[in-house]
Amino acid sequence: MVAFEFMEVIMRYFVGRPLNWTWEVATYLYGANFMLAGAWALLNGKHVRTDILYDKLSQKRKAIFDLCTFSTIFLLFCVTLTYYTINAAIFSVSIFEYSFVIGSKIPIFPLKIVIAVGFTLLLLQGLAKIARDIIFLIKGETV
Repeated sequence: MVAFEFMEVIMRYFVGRPLNWTWEVATYLYGANFMLAGAWALLNGKHVRTDILYDKLSQKRKAIFDLCTFSTIFLLFCVTLTYYTINAAIFSVSIFEYSFVIGSKIPIFPLKIVIAVGFTLLLLQGLAKIARDIIFLIKGETV
């Protein structure tokens, strides 16, 4: 990503021939990086959370709170976006979708596949979190 942007700066300011496609490719790579990091962040508890009340709860109450809020809001959001991004990726591949950047055709379908994979991984990690909370409530053990 940085290499594409560096190459663009060199070509634009030192050679006088900007490469219009490099910014778009770097943006796609940043987007792919962001989408694939979501499930990792959820696994490691790195998502933003309002901790004012949450930190004061016991482990059992945290698990109950997470089950009530996370399983409804997260699942609704993630199932919906997983469904629509998979359909968008399938359509994008079927038409071999690409961008019309001046002087080049940059394929967009790989990014749409990565977005669908990212939401699928996030959904699976969310289901695993819900399962861990249920196991904790039943057995009292952290998995």
